[in-house]
Amino acid sequence: MNRYFYLERELSGREVLIFFTVACYAFIYPLLLADYFYIDDSWRAQLAGLAWKEQGRILTQWLYQGLSFTEGAPNIFPLPLLASTLVMAFALRRLVFHYFPAVTLAHCFIVLPLWYSPFFLQNLSYQYDGPAMALGVAAVIYAMVISGRTLLGRIIFPSGLLAVALSFYQMNINVFVGLCCVELIRCINEHLRMSRVWLLMGRRLAQLGAGVLIYYLTAHQLTNADRTALLALDSNWFVRMGENLSLTAYRVGMLYNAGNTWLCWALLLLAAVGGGLMGVRIVRSANSGAHKLLLMAASGVAVVVLLVSVSGLAMVFEEFNDGARLMLGLGALLVGIFYLAWQALVRIYAPLGFLLVVPVVAMLSFSYAYGRVLNVQKIFTDSVSQGLAERLLSDTKLQQVQMFYMVNISTRGWLAGAQGSTQVIPALKYVLNVNFIVLPEMMPRLGATNVLTISEKTFREKVPEHSLKPVVSHRFYDIYVVGAEGYIYMKPLLHSEHYNMKLGQ
Repeated sequence: MNRYFYLERELSGREVLIFFTVACYAFIYPLLLADYFYIDDSWRAQLAGLAWKEQGRILTQWLYQGLSFTEGAPNIFPLPLLASTLVMAFALRRLVFHYFPAVTLAHCFIVLPLWYSPFFLQNLSYQYDGPAMALGVAAVIYAMVISGRTLLGRIIFPSGLLAVALSFYQMNINVFVGLCCVELIRCINEHLRMSRVWLLMGRRLAQLGAGVLIYYLTAHQLTNADRTALLALDSNWFVRMGENLSLTAYRVGMLYNAGNTWLCWALLLLAAVGGGLMGVRIVRSANSGAHKLLLMAASGVAVVVLLVSVSGLAMVFEEFNDGARLMLGLGALLVGIFYLAWQALVRIYAPLGFLLVVPVVAMLSFSYAYGRVLNVQKIFTDSVSQGLAERLLSDTKLQQVQMFYMVNISTRGWLAGAQGSTQVIPALKYVLNVNFIVLPEMMPRLGATNVLTISEKTFREKVPEHSLKPVVSHRFYDIYVVGAEGYIYMKPLLHSEHYNMKLGQ
């Protein structure tokens, strides 16, 4: 028996499903342990609030109304995340069998970055929005794999699923476009026929157009106008797009650190070799010179669009948001890199395809490091908020205050307890993206029900600088009292304020 039999053994559908189920749940386990109310989760849990319909994400609203059997969205975490993770496992199984007729473990590693993408952790950190975003990605995958001989199977069903994905989260369009590019590269590599390429491109473009149209005529009609302002088509358009692409590249580059240098370069080099081998196959094919050039051009366009799709749709809006949660296209880009790297590895020696387990483990390790940082943030936030609530409820100097107004100043990601982790893995701070200590909507959980938010400008108008001494002065906040109103000013934090204990003391 071949000593590498288990690495090359063909897996059954059940075995593939078991693998993806275990792998997907392993990735989210740190988030379950942390159990952290991430940004919007605080007010949604407090009010059992919906507000997704106005964002053009009506299916997210229906999801929580359906799962909770209510007209609102009470907090039922982690049930939605557990359910969406299982759906994703089924979707990944369909995708890997769509790509490869005989599936091995190495093939499973190729598609796993759609779930294991480090940036996707920010999406999954939302106890409310995360599961819906995950379901949107699963809908995109099913839109990619469903096919048939009729118009219904080839266009209508897939475009309907794409509209479903957009109704969960609009940025899922980045995943669809990215996976279309991966499929185009795979089609060129496996078939080397321009007729197949034209057919594939036409079908995918039709699905994209029909899916966007269905979404526009349905869920998009409920979207607030202030969320749809597009980047003006003027002389600065290309400049702005270039700036957005540059910022996106910088954010992706944050995943690179001193410890994974060899892995990043090895993966990119292997992908480049895989692309080169595909180019050689095109040149040696029996196609005419014109068709060879067209295949080369199509491959190049697919790579460029795949890179752009990392932030994709976010770049066309007037206000470019470079948050990790919007860069869903990174998962598709990693799938493309893994596919080309696998092509290079198996050309050297078939069992070497299993080496893709190394970057997969690296992404899993990132998830667990992120989960620990999320836990540190939770401890820090809970400590400060509990102390603040105790002050508001028990300090005799604050008894006459009827309403408190909180002013939040960005902490710029200050988190001394995770200093070591964020220094060696810079992307952790970017994915965490928590630039506050306490939010007003967190206070009702601690009994303080009279805290609202206020802008710093309004605060300066009410409490001019140096005109009033704080009633309470804390390391992280000051509390001022003006008549029956109180003002909680969260102090700015400096990056120079770190934990400076020397080893050996």
